[in-house]
Amino acid sequence: MKKKIQHCIFNIILIPFLTMNIAACGSIEGEVADTVVAEDTRDAGTVSLNYYTWSDEAVYISDAVTAFNALHNNIKVTLHTLPNNNYNTAISTLLSHQDGTVDICATKGMADLISMYQDGLILNITDKVKESLRSGDMDPACYGTLFNDLIYEGEYIGLPTRTTCWALYYNKDLFEQAGITMPESLTWAEYENLAEQLTGKDAFGRKIYGSIFIEWIPNLIALQQGSYLTDDDLSMARESLRILQSFYQDGAHVSYNELLEHDTSTYVYELFENGRTAMAIQGEWMVNILKDDRTDVNWAVAPLPVPDGVNADTTTGQYQLASITSSSKHPEEAWEFLSFLTGGAGASVLAQNAIIPAYNNDDIAQEYGRAAGAEGTDYFFRAQKYPEQIPIAGYRETIDSFSTNAKLYFSGQYSLDQAMEMFNEEREGIFCDMDGDS
Repeated sequence: MKKKIQHCIFNIILIPFLTMNIAACGSIEGEVADTVVAEDTRDAGTVSLNYYTWSDEAVYISDAVTAFNALHNNIKVTLHTLPNNNYNTAISTLLSHQDGTVDICATKGMADLISMYQDGLILNITDKVKESLRSGDMDPACYGTLFNDLIYEGEYIGLPTRTTCWALYYNKDLFEQAGITMPESLTWAEYENLAEQLTGKDAFGRKIYGSIFIEWIPNLIALQQGSYLTDDDLSMARESLRILQSFYQDGAHVSYNELLEHDTSTYVYELFENGRTAMAIQGEWMVNILKDDRTDVNWAVAPLPVPDGVNADTTTGQYQLASITSSSKHPEEAWEFLSFLTGGAGASVLAQNAIIPAYNNDDIAQEYGRAAGAEGTDYFFRAQKYPEQIPIAGYRETIDSFSTNAKLYFSGQYSLDQAMEMFNEEREGIFCDMDGDS
């Protein structure tokens, strides 16, 4: 297997350990999209653009769209949203019609974007980006070292709107009631012990869980060690599954079977905001959700727990991106909006909504801190992040295969050995098929 994978994956990019750098930067068929921004009256010569993203982004992206429209009389952007849980399929279906309906679209990571680009749905913007870099209109230092991961086979196919960062959220009141102070840092073993201590019942006799950890990234613990699903040695990915399964079975975490009974895109927030879990492993977007929901929970953010021997502030994250579609009838105007959204002006709007923009500097960080207004959110700016995905063809399919087999393991249909064996076979097929097509 090892020799076959090495032969088939012929262009693996080495990903360095990453940290946010702000100091150097200056001051589906059948799915109906929700239209967030209402129509307004403009001159007949106004160019109309349609921007599509997933529904969770509606609040803060609509503010950015409004700000852009206020500054541009000749361009009108309308924001449309598609359901979170089916976004990738829905947006790909819309774009496959190639009818110019979508001018700019969001993607949840480089793996998704590369897949759409390979299908001919995304416009190559390399010349635009390089010209902006040469002219100084775009400062790569403002995006930190993750900017290096925007390049796919020497080309730019999207720009980052915001950056994600996984962390530990906790209910300060439940900690206080248990007589526990949140440590400055935790290993995963210490975190599990803490979850057990915090498990109990509320005044109505309902269970209060120690924590909830949804399996959206089943190799998360491996990522904290710089291990990816294309590695020959998958021992860290295997261990990540084993640890996560131990959480699901320890009685202190929400079990996997219970997760299957709920919509996990909302359940984690409902449980946390109702005081039914003391902790939650989630991304930075939960700050915006808690603020938008005006929750009564007294909450704070702590560093993501780490494997033994790993630096305390190590986590994972990635860019959320926006791209111009290959079918857009107005690519020049679409570039103007894309530049606004992913630059300093758009970043300021996102920060004011307690969203961490990809573009960053000291002023943006301060705006974010004021908007978030919660203890511990400075972690997002000091955290050392391994990228969640690597920019190579086939990685989206690799993630899907690993996630599918992980779920079969968590649900008891596969043993750990069976899940890893099946993933290895599927991974070999993904990359050898690509090698044969090249």
